[in-house]
Amino acid sequence: MAGIGTEKSVEVTGAGIVHVMADKSSSDRNPATSRARRTSDRTMPASSERPPRIAASMQDPAIRGLVTLGLTSTEARVYASLVETSPATAADVALRAGVARPKVYEALRMLQERGFCDEVMAGNTATFRAVPPEPALEQWLRHRDHERAVAGEHDVATAEDLVRRFPTIQATPPGLELQLFEIVSGRTRVSHALESIIAGATKTVDNMTQPPWIQPRARWNETEMEALGRGVTVRTLYSDDVVTDPQRWAPLLEKGGLARFAERLPMKLIIRDGVEAMISLRDPVTGDISTNAVLVRHLDLVRPLQKSFDETWERAHELSASSRESSERAPGPPTRKRTSE
Repeated sequence: MAGIGTEKSVEVTGAGIVHVMADKSSSDRNPATSRARRTSDRTMPASSERPPRIAASMQDPAIRGLVTLGLTSTEARVYASLVETSPATAADVALRAGVARPKVYEALRMLQERGFCDEVMAGNTATFRAVPPEPALEQWLRHRDHERAVAGEHDVATAEDLVRRFPTIQATPPGLELQLFEIVSGRTRVSHALESIIAGATKTVDNMTQPPWIQPRARWNETEMEALGRGVTVRTLYSDDVVTDPQRWAPLLEKGGLARFAERLPMKLIIRDGVEAMISLRDPVTGDISTNAVLVRHLDLVRPLQKSFDETWERAHELSASSRESSERAPGPPTRKRTSE
């Protein structure tokens, strides 16, 4: 075809190689023009000495990267061409980037607005110069961050407006079994349920506890001490093997909590205000205390659990002064196979 010539290499400073099919204009057939171009070509370094070039193609990583950051493929190719050859006229850019002439002007206008190139007058001819990639991309990323923040605020406002416009749907009340009982499974959920019960107490917290612990050591006693600060009475029954680990009970005693110890506890149990309880369930096969628990909210069941706690409390013993001093002098809690933190 008359409009297609030989493949022409374009010299650039970026990564990659651009192969552009140069248009043959009427000037190509001008002998003087042809001789000038051949002379210019002879003065250029050999291809092996030329720096790598960015391909005006979506297959090139540089072009794909610019598109990923929000430029159109045309804008990316035009900018890559400017980085290679700026300053350049719009006609030169269109030829080197393989972009139709009408589209190159729009791409150059958008690149100017986005801080990727500047227009420079050379006499009566407008030429375009690329802004170096590092400052151009830094400015563009800041612009993109701002756009995303504005879009996020708009989305939130739209969602709030939609909530106001839609009619309110009445939540379905939980079934009777969920009101009275709730199975809680897994260390995280059981720990959260335990803390929620203590946080909701207004009068009393009665806790019967023993290893293995559901909470990590760093969070021991935090919720209980907050309850003490609200004026809640906190009573805790520990198994005797906890005596040697004062970090488990000493902070509560210092804050005004009550503690007693028993050789054997029947279960792990916590009761809030005498109206809600949580029992840790034992593994049905091994008999070990597991990370499963049941929340009980029916008074007919909470009352006997409260009675069991009170009776165990009466039989339990307080920590003697000598035992307390001995424990506080201990270098730290011994490693116990039953303890899981």
